[in-house]
Amino acid sequence: MNILDPELVARTARSLVEVIPAVNRRLRSLTATRTRQVVTVPQYRVLVLLMDRPGLSLKDLADREGVEPPTMSRTVEILVEKGLVERKADASDRRCVVLSLLPVGVALVDRVRSDLAVALESALADWDGPSLKHLLQALERLKSSSLVARSQEAPLE
Repeated sequence: MNILDPELVARTARSLVEVIPAVNRRLRSLTATRTRQVVTVPQYRVLVLLMDRPGLSLKDLADREGVEPPTMSRTVEILVEKGLVERKADASDRRCVVLSLLPVGVALVDRVRSDLAVALESALADWDGPSLKHLLQALERLKSSSLVARSQEAPLE
């Protein structure tokens, strides 16, 4: 049986609370730099959601981003006008409109994700192999945890 040290769990949790927002701020800054000429960071986040979950409705997007539907409607309209997103009637319910990325939107998300990966590779280049393997194992475990799984379904309340 694996008995956890409560102090170790608490220190790890505090560290995650400090590190994750710092990494997120850096990635957000890099994203803003890479997308500045085309979209805002909130617009890019919508593109990423549609890349990862094609066919979301406007309401689904608004719920996932924690904004009101009219706000999301304006964001989506801009992305449609820019030729990055398209609206289609849902095949199972013609009253419902679903959203998907157009090829230009897919290319933008792919390019920015690639740029972010290169930036992270550079930041990790001086790490030793065992440390990278431990980090990767921890990230994979965190990604499959209930905390991350719930955050992909809806915003935290």
